[in-house]
Amino acid sequence: MEDIEHTVAKVAQGRWLICKPKTNKSDVKKFHVNVDTAKARANAAGFTKGKSGDPHDFKNANKIQWGVKGCNKSKVDMYEYPIYWEGSKIKEWKKDKKADDRDKTPIRVLYIQAKDETLQFCGVVIHLNVLIDYQGSGYFTKCNP
Repeated sequence: MEDIEHTVAKVAQGRWLICKPKTNKSDVKKFHVNVDTAKARANAAGFTKGKSGDPHDFKNANKIQWGVKGCNKSKVDMYEYPIYWEGSKIKEWKKDKKADDRDKTPIRVLYIQAKDETLQFCGVVIHLNVLIDYQGSGYFTKCNP
């Protein structure tokens, strides 16, 4: 019972997001992401693609609305970068390691380069479908508090 209360308290603080895929075959029922950690991973990744192929363009095919200045523009260069959830054995995606050599994650942090060339955090998404090995497929859905 204490774990549930702790989770609710974290989410209520607004620093946590819950990512809920449409179909989920993994052993993780709710993927929790710390906003501060997501922002830190985005800042560490920057805008230059590494050996993993990340970060790369996010096309926003399902037109997710972010409610963040600059992120809802149709002609903005938005970047996506893989991140892991709270409780994952793996803590950080290494952009300079080939993607085939690592554990999967269905979660992405999304961001743009603002006019002053700083990173502007837009949000976090999860693939609509999550397989048993945490591989994601299909479009994305927004993670929410």
